[in-house]
Amino acid sequence: MFCKIKKPVSIMILLLVVSLTTGCFLDFLWAKTYSLKVTFNEEYGTVEGIPAKSDKIKEGTILELKALPKEGFVFDKWTGVPEGKEKANPVEIIINSNTTITAEFAVVVIKPEEDFEELELGRKFATMGWGPEDGEAVVDIDPKDEANKVLKFAPSGYGNVPVIELTLPEGKTLADYSTFSFKGFFAEGDVSYKEIGVGVFSSQPSGPFGLDEDYIIGKENRFKTYSDSWEDIVIEITGSDSISGHIYVAFGMNQDKSGPDEKDTVWYADDVKFVEKTE
Repeated sequence: MFCKIKKPVSIMILLLVVSLTTGCFLDFLWAKTYSLKVTFNEEYGTVEGIPAKSDKIKEGTILELKALPKEGFVFDKWTGVPEGKEKANPVEIIINSNTTITAEFAVVVIKPEEDFEELELGRKFATMGWGPEDGEAVVDIDPKDEANKVLKFAPSGYGNVPVIELTLPEGKTLADYSTFSFKGFFAEGDVSYKEIGVGVFSSQPSGPFGLDEDYIIGKENRFKTYSDSWEDIVIEITGSDSISGHIYVAFGMNQDKSGPDEKDTVWYADDVKFVEKTE
């Protein structure tokens, strides 16, 4: 009987000595582990940074995941990540529970225009401003036509404008376009007698929007008070910028959160587009 248990006892004694001297064995036994499941459409792209053993990840592990879209697609957002990180790419996560994350990709739509009709109500757009929470740009119902979708913008203060993404067709640059135009409805607040400008970027812009900055490609004065109907805003593009492909377009005016009438500032945009030169 003694011979049968001698070996197991020796092994246990050895493990005890190792654990007392290093602590590693006990950490291994007592550490909590969780699983990570990352899903995505393989026809649209892939995700790098997924651990080889994603079913047993030690609690507190920090991971960085990066979505890699295939040609013809762009990264859209993550679901299952902490709030505020949905658009981050790469995104950093901490494993403290069983986690499921989805990388969503979107088809690159080659069009230098946006009418908002194919977008879901409530879909939010990025903004430029003094802080990350400045203003709200969202797809909403046309204030003049319930059957139409438009962009509604409610700024939080000066230097705050919406940013939309457009794509110039292959072989085209900004120099091939004569004007930037949109339909505007300036509902209330600080919207009267304003200069409206448009800026173009090759990556997501941040910081306040300035009408005298180098990224401004054109501006136009609007000598009116509140809108009674939709207005055609046409801004001539100056210069011959060679920017091309997927672009970020910021447009709007310097307005306060509320106007002299103490009403919150709200304005709408529709049929945003670049118009090609006819020469």
